[in-house]
Amino acid sequence: MTRPPGAAGGRVSRGDRTSLLVYLAVLREEAREHLTALHPATPPDDLTDRFLTWARARP
Repeated sequence: MTRPPGAAGGRVSRGDRTSLLVYLAVLREEAREHLTALHPATPPDDLTDRFLTWARARP
């Protein structure tokens, strides 16, 4: 798996939300590929909510 810039070794610093979101998007795509390989007849629904929504900026 390719690590996004700024995520050294997969670690994202506490205040680096941009790198966190990029890293989570990479993981989302990897999960989508794995799930599609496991169940080609039923590819997964959009995984964005599961992987990215929780990391939104807080008010």
